[in-house]
Amino acid sequence: MMKKKETTPNKYNDHDSTIIKEGWLWKQGGRVRQWKRRWFVITDGCLFYYESRTEVDNPRGIIPLVDVGVREIDDDRTKQFCFELFPLAGEKVKTTKPTSGETGKATEGHHTVYRMSASSEDERKDWIRALRIGSQNALPKQRSS
Repeated sequence: MMKKKETTPNKYNDHDSTIIKEGWLWKQGGRVRQWKRRWFVITDGCLFYYESRTEVDNPRGIIPLVDVGVREIDDDRTKQFCFELFPLAGEKVKTTKPTSGETGKATEGHHTVYRMSASSEDERKDWIRALRIGSQNALPKQRSS
């Protein structure tokens, strides 16, 4: 089951916001197609990933979930329970890679897709559901008149 944390203070940024999901996934590299274990967090309409659970001040990457879809894919020959993020507009997924503590602005990344692998079928379904929720949260809010 997907765990939703309603009032947990968010240690990944300096303001309170809801963490939709966090946990370990395997991520396939963009240029070198190696699988690496990364700690992922969905919050503030973005998917953050870290080298370890304790390096919350140093994300390896930030993927804004605007104009991004998520789909289940066939298992890789070395990994099971795979899914991917793909661009709904454009050719590549927009990403941010912070430098010197700055978050920078989203730029077109190197990935045409981001492939991940979960530890089980249930976990894959939970991540896909959470990413879809995160994507809805990333949509610009309409002002009421």
